Amino acid sequence: MSKEIETLTEDERRALRGSKFAPLPTLPHTNKPKPRLAHPGGPVTTNKAAALAKFLERKLKDPNGLTSINPD
Repeated sequence: MSKEIETLTEDERRALRGSKFAPLPTLPHTNKPKPRLAHPGGPVTTNKAAALAKFLERKLKDPNGLTSINPD
C-alpha cells in the first residue's frame, strides 16, 4: 500500500486523506431566531429619579448643601 501511495499525485493524496473522514453533517437552514433585545419597544427604566430624589433630600437637610451644588 505504501508503494501505491508514493505513486499518487499530490491532489490524489489529498483526496485519499479527505476520504478517510466523514463529511460534517450540514444542519438544515431554518429561520434563525431574531436576536433578543434588552428593551423591545418599551421604556428603559432606571433608578435615576429615585437616586436624584435621595440626593436632593440629603442636600436639603444639610445647611450648606444647596450652595455646594454646582450646576456646571
